[in-house]
Amino acid sequence: MFRNKEIKFVTIDKSPHCVQLHYVVKELKNIMDLEKIHIENYVATEEGLIRVPIEVIGLSKNLGKLCKYMKEM
Repeated sequence: MFRNKEIKFVTIDKSPHCVQLHYVVKELKNIMDLEKIHIENYVATEEGLIRVPIEVIGLSKNLGKLCKYMKEM
């Protein structure tokens, strides 16, 4: 079905749609069998690319947990 076994999603950090693309990736994993495809998420910053783990993307959608995490720091 897929020729490539790897997909990389890269957005510009702090752009208005930055997190939305990464949310789509997470939703695709929920509805499609992507086990054989290695997917990585990155944001481009002035310092270069930063890898974004899928757990961070999930956490960014849960403001309550994110606030709790920030208080623990």
